Amino acid sequence: MAIWNRKSVPDDVSPVDEERYVYSQGDKANYAPPDYDDSNYDTPNVPEDVAAPKSAHLHRGLKARHITMIAIGGAIGTGLIIGTGSALARAGPGSILIAYTIVGFLVWIVMCALGEMAAWIPNGKNFAGYATRFCDPALGFALGYTYWFKYIITTPNQLTAAALVIQYWCPPDKVNPGAFIAVFLVVIIAINYFGVHVFGEFEFWLSSIKVVVIVALMLVSLIIALGGGPDGDRKGFRYWSEPGAFKAYIMTGATGNFLAIWSSMVTAVFAYLGQSEYNFNLTPFSQKAPS
Repeated sequence: MAIWNRKSVPDDVSPVDEERYVYSQGDKANYAPPDYDDSNYDTPNVPEDVAAPKSAHLHRGLKARHITMIAIGGAIGTGLIIGTGSALARAGPGSILIAYTIVGFLVWIVMCALGEMAAWIPNGKNFAGYATRFCDPALGFALGYTYWFKYIITTPNQLTAAALVIQYWCPPDKVNPGAFIAVFLVVIIAINYFGVHVFGEFEFWLSSIKVVVIVALMLVSLIIALGGGPDGDRKGFRYWSEPGAFKAYIMTGATGNFLAIWSSMVTAVFAYLGQSEYNFNLTPFSQKAPS
């Protein structure tokens, strides 16, 4: 079973169904199923009160439009909209372009690997379950707690970023930012409390707003670069040549440019942080079966 004869079995037949396919194509009268000796395997006696129920699974309440918009809007957050500004001023546009390209390629590799494992062996324990199955239980344990730590760290970060954005219109001397953080926290808890369908609808519309905003920012930036701004100045790629696409960081010369790219990696990783696992957890385990 470990060696798959691709010449006799089509590509769309999984290794699990290989024997079934060979049986259907071969001599059914003389076919004898392989004799598996299970005498060497101990069957533990698990009490009924601790055994996992057969019906344990997530509620599949997300539609295809929810998954699509969550996947698109998931990468548009504080790391991209807020964090990119400081990285651009610190390292230059060339540095963040290289950093985002490298991290995006790594995320693509991870998603391809997770997708293949999910298609081959569906597992209700998300990516940590696959680490336990294919690598080691210690790795699955570490990944599970790393994912948990990620959310207890980034959730306060997101709330703080929202309060900082609101300070542009409402200075902290008028309203304490903690009031906005408390309001947003209550809203987040309420959305997650009312089930996966309500969560999907909120994510769909909020992600739609983020997509519209980022597209509008791209169009405005293009218009200003082509001279459509209030001053009518056609900026274009003027600053790409002078002072240059790269801004040395800490040191000068090529070493400073390298350090600038490396410093931008932090912003790029934060922008992509958890998106591959987040979308992977939603798609196979929470989406409705296609009709």
